Amino acid sequence: MHSNCGRWMALARALVGTMFGAACATHPISMKVQVGSTTMIPLPDYDFALSPGFGSEVTQSHQDFDDQRGEFVFYLRGPLDLPEPNQVNYRLKTRYVTRIYPDPAANSVFNSQLLALVDIPLTTDPTYPGPSVTSDKQFKVLVYRTQRNLSTLQYEPETPYFADFGLGTPDLRVTVTPGVGEPNPYEGWQGALSGSTLYTMDGMYSHVPAPQLIIRVGSPGAPGPGKPGAASLELSYPQTKVLVVGVSEWQKPGRYSVLRWRDIGGGKIRIWLVDPDESVEEIAVAFRLQDPVTLGRVTVGEFSISQSKFYHKSGLSYTLTGYPTLLGIR
Repeated sequence: MHSNCGRWMALARALVGTMFGAACATHPISMKVQVGSTTMIPLPDYDFALSPGFGSEVTQSHQDFDDQRGEFVFYLRGPLDLPEPNQVNYRLKTRYVTRIYPDPAANSVFNSQLLALVDIPLTTDPTYPGPSVTSDKQFKVLVYRTQRNLSTLQYEPETPYFADFGLGTPDLRVTVTPGVGEPNPYEGWQGALSGSTLYTMDGMYSHVPAPQLIIRVGSPGAPGPGKPGAASLELSYPQTKVLVVGVSEWQKPGRYSVLRWRDIGGGKIRIWLVDPDESVEEIAVAFRLQDPVTLGRVTVGEFSISQSKFYHKSGLSYTLTGYPTLLGIR
């Protein structure tokens, strides 16, 4: 696959709405690639039983580790036309992992998904050699997740990202075609008519999303009184371990909502939501770990809602049974 950053970013934005259907039935991103080239791996991002990982070889080279969530490790297993005992796992090089979203004006029920850029190693790679093929061969994509041990600073054993490891992503496949390609140069231009900016992989790695605590504030489904027209929340957080850096809607940005927050001291932030559409289901509190090596990573149980108030869009206060709820960290 021969491409550049501008092309893959535009492709991801344009086609994200259909990229991850049921069992990956459609693949608008090319899943056919030569060894030595770069391809993209789409993953779901809505299951709180699955912990994402945003670390990569690039972030590690900058001594920037995702100690809250760890990192993904990808393998190709195959070729699939061989009996299972003869198939081999080929480790890929993870360059970049991020989230992508559809335009809020798009007519889509799609939320968001994770997208990884990975290199298919050459067969001569001394560390992780890639597959050698003389005709098109299909490989299953396998996904592991790992984290640093914060005592030894060594990576722990990899664990399957999906509950049924044999299903891969599930059943996402890559076709390796004969020949030798070149990796994406990870350099491109970004900008508009008013100007443009050159970015490289060194700059892109810093755009990895911060860990986010997800708070559900209303029932799933269509807009209506099961979601607040306005709300006020106070969130207690472990201020010695984390620094809160922002609050936003999670996954489905509303058309007319307003969301504000302020640190009120004492390890608390106050969040205000105004949503006349009654459409916001979840909000996200982004944070950074203060000192993970000394203080460790944070758990959902270290956050709590100290008080909350809900209002109909008419302005009348009411009780929204079962909410707010802390769903998890993504």
